[in-house]
Amino acid sequence: MDLMSTSLEFLADDFDEILRLAPDAIIVHDMKSCVHYWNAAAEEMYGWTSEEIKGYPIDKICYLDAKEREFAMAKIRDYGTWEGELRQIDRKGDEHLVRCRQRLIRNQSGDPLGVISFNTDITESRKLEDAEKRAHHIRSSSLLAGGIAHDL
Repeated sequence: MDLMSTSLEFLADDFDEILRLAPDAIIVHDMKSCVHYWNAAAEEMYGWTSEEIKGYPIDKICYLDAKEREFAMAKIRDYGTWEGELRQIDRKGDEHLVRCRQRLIRNQSGDPLGVISFNTDITESRKLEDAEKRAHHIRSSSLLAGGIAHDL
């Protein structure tokens, strides 16, 4: 038990390192959407360093559809959480489909301070899913056409 508590204390002391190693892009922004935290995975996904992005409004940088972003922020303000998929762009202008899990951060009085986002780029996996669906549809259509031709 003593070894376990020592390990956990180490983790708490090195929280920045834990966030740096996270596979998801972790972003913290205030209620005006200005970025306050951007981990290494966010740097890799979006192309901006933490120093470059800090203080910039995230919705002016990454989001392709302002209405989708406004909908997500309304849900976060109303319910404290939102999960879904958003189309975003990186520094080069490449589009990404991102699975977002966002939570409202509140102060001790319960007032909203900001939002923490855990973003996973699902662009490639979605492309594979879509290709598999198309291939399945083509196989099904071919079987149906073959069956009809056989009947004729």
